[in-house]
Amino acid sequence: MATVLGQRACLKGGARAVKHRYATVNIMSNPEQGEKHEPYKFTEWERSFDRITTERLLELIGNTDTKVHSLELTTNTYGEFLFITTSRPMKEGRAGVTFWGAGYHEYRERWLTREWFWHRNDPRPGQLADEIDREAVRESIQSRLAEIAVYGDVDRQTSRGKLFDLIADLTDDDGAIVDIEDMAEWLADEDRGFDE
Repeated sequence: MATVLGQRACLKGGARAVKHRYATVNIMSNPEQGEKHEPYKFTEWERSFDRITTERLLELIGNTDTKVHSLELTTNTYGEFLFITTSRPMKEGRAGVTFWGAGYHEYRERWLTREWFWHRNDPRPGQLADEIDREAVRESIQSRLAEIAVYGDVDRQTSRGKLFDLIADLTDDDGAIVDIEDMAEWLADEDRGFDE
């Protein structure tokens, strides 16, 4: 556990240095929080940052253990994204994970074209009956990524977006929203040279 910009960062996994494009911070957390027999076999980095690469997502979806239950382009607090709800077998029942990406993250001020955020979910019994063809899911992902590709290479992220990116990576997106709102007056003060 570490305190970063007034927030407590509780990350899963063991002690490690968190490398971010803007800073490197040593983070200590409880190694017992990691699950030993994780059905998705997320790496330490994937568990710590709750995200995976597009290549890794396609690998998981291509695995016969993974079932895709829903695929939807919709919105959440952060923007419009492609949401993919999946499950994989455990010793008893199935573990569910929803991936979201391939959209514009309004607070981070950048397009998510190479990474997908994820969160665990508890699959409902009726939801488990639905299954979408893996190839159709792969084609939908590729189609969405092709649709937004022209935006992904444009770097229009302001200092505010970069700061949000850093805080969210050290804490979480919800905590970063509160921190940024608390710093609104300071961020608006161009005399401090923040955007230089």
